[in-house]
Amino acid sequence: MSAAHVPSEPTPPAEAERAFEEAGLSAREREAARDVLAGATAEGSARRLGVSASTVASYRRRACEKLGCEGVRELRERFSPDEPAASLVAPDAPDVLRELGLGETEARVLALVAAGRSTAQVAEELSVAPGTVSAARAHGYRLLGIHAREELAAALSPEGLGRLLERAEELRAGADEPRSPWPRRVYVLVCVLVLVAGLAYEVAFHLVLSARIGRYFEMVWAWLLCVLARPLAALGAAQLAGLAIGRHVRRRAWPWRRVVLACGAVVAAYALLVTFVVHVLPSAAYAVLASAIASGAPVLLALAVGLALGVSVAVALRQRGRPRA
Repeated sequence: MSAAHVPSEPTPPAEAERAFEEAGLSAREREAARDVLAGATAEGSARRLGVSASTVASYRRRACEKLGCEGVRELRERFSPDEPAASLVAPDAPDVLRELGLGETEARVLALVAAGRSTAQVAEELSVAPGTVSAARAHGYRLLGIHAREELAAALSPEGLGRLLERAEELRAGADEPRSPWPRRVYVLVCVLVLVAGLAYEVAFHLVLSARIGRYFEMVWAWLLCVLARPLAALGAAQLAGLAIGRHVRRRAWPWRRVVLACGAVVAAYALLVTFVVHVLPSAAYAVLASAIASGAPVLLALAVGLALGVSVAVALRQRGRPRA
C-alpha cells in the first residue's frame, strides 16, 4: 500500500510544468503526468483522482503523445533530475557505430539516445522527424543486439566501446578477406543456361511451325512458348541485369532474404495459376486467361522477378563472409 501512496499535490520540476503548458495538456493529463514523475503507480493515481486505472492509462498515453514521448518511461527520463549525462557516452562512439554499418544520422541518433535525450529532443536537435528517430533507434538496437536505453548507454560508454571496436575490426577484416569467385560464376552460368533454354525453345517452336505438324501440336507448343519459354528467357536476362545493378547497391540493410522468398512465392503462385487455367477452368474462361497470358504478362512478371532476384543475390554475395553483428 505504501508503494502506491501518492502525495496530494505532486510537485514536478519547473521544466516539466513549462513543457506541460507548451504541449497543451489538459488538467487531468497534467495530473496524470505529475503522478508519473512522482513515481506513482496507475492504481495509486486512480485512487487519488477518483477514476479507474484504465482512465489514468488513457490520460498518461495522451500526455506522452502530446509531449513527444513514447511512454511513461521516456517521460520520467526526460524530466528526471538524475538523467544520465552526455559525458558518459564516448566521444568517438558515432564513428564506431558508422564502422558497424550505421548511417551518419543513425549513429548520431544512438549517441544522443544513449546520452539520455528523448525522441522529441533528438528530433529537434538533428532537425529530423520523430519517426526517423524511432526507426534509427530500432535499427541500431537490432544491429547491436540490445533492447533498452540502459544497454545502449553501457555499450557506448568508454568501458563498453572496446567491444564495439573489436566488432568493427572483425567487420573490416571480413570485408578485406578475399572471397572465392565461384558462387558468382555458378549463378551467372545458371542464368545464362536459363536464357539459352528459353531462346532455344523459341527457335525450336518456329522450326516446328514451319514443318506444319498437326494443329493440336501447334497449339500446345504455342502455349508452352508463352507460358514457359519466353518467361524463362526474360528471367535469365533480367537476373543478369539485376546482378550487374546489385554490385553497385550501397545499401547494407538490403532485405535480400525476404526478396528471394517473395520471388519464390510469386513464381509458385504463377505455376499454380497456369495449372488451374489448363486443367480446371471451362473453355470460355480458359480462352480469356490464355489470351492474357499470350499477351506478354508472364514476360513482364519474369522481368520483375529476375531483376529483384539478381539484385538480391548480388548483395548477398557481397556480404558473404562478413561476421554477423
